[in-house]
Amino acid sequence: MVVITLIAVLSALILPEMRGGLEDAQLRSASRRWIELFGLAGSRAVANNEHLRIHFDKSRGRYQLERQTGRDRRQVRFAPVNDSSIFSGEVDPRISISIRPLPATPIATPADGPSRAAPPDSRPGRNPGPPPTAVHFFPDGTCDGVEVELRDHSDHLIVLRLNPVTARVTVRPSP
Repeated sequence: MVVITLIAVLSALILPEMRGGLEDAQLRSASRRWIELFGLAGSRAVANNEHLRIHFDKSRGRYQLERQTGRDRRQVRFAPVNDSSIFSGEVDPRISISIRPLPATPIATPADGPSRAAPPDSRPGRNPGPPPTAVHFFPDGTCDGVEVELRDHSDHLIVLRLNPVTARVTVRPSP
C-alpha cells in the first residue's frame, strides 16, 4: 500500500513537468520544419531563377509554396508549386504563427510589384498596416526581411528571423 501511494505521489509531481517538455518539443519540431521550408524555397528560387512565395492562409490553417506566373499593372499572379509534399500542408493547430516585417527592410507585396520599402513607422508600438501573409524569395538569393513567431499554447516562443540579403534563417528563442 505504501509503494502504491509513493508511486501516485511521484507521478503527480512528474507528469506536469513532462507536459511542458512535450509542448516545447512540438514547438522546436515545428520550427525545424519551417526552417527547412524557408531554406528549400530560397534554394529553389535561385536554382530555377524564379520569384517564389510561401503563402499562409490563417483562416484555413494552411500554407502553400507558390511561383510567380505573371504580372500586370495591378497585381502579381502566383500559382501553387505541387511537385513535393513539403511545399504545402497544414499548420500545426497547436502552434500559432505570426509574421512581421523587419524595420526598414524590403518587403514584397503583389499590389506594388516585386518589392517596396517597409513603412518607417514599423517599430514596435506603431501601426504599420496589416501583417504580411506571405514570405517572398527572389531569384537573386534575397527574400523578405521578416520575423516569423511560433508560439505554443503554453506561451513558449521561438522567433525565426529571415535575413533579407542572404535569405538565411536565424533562430531566436524566447528568454
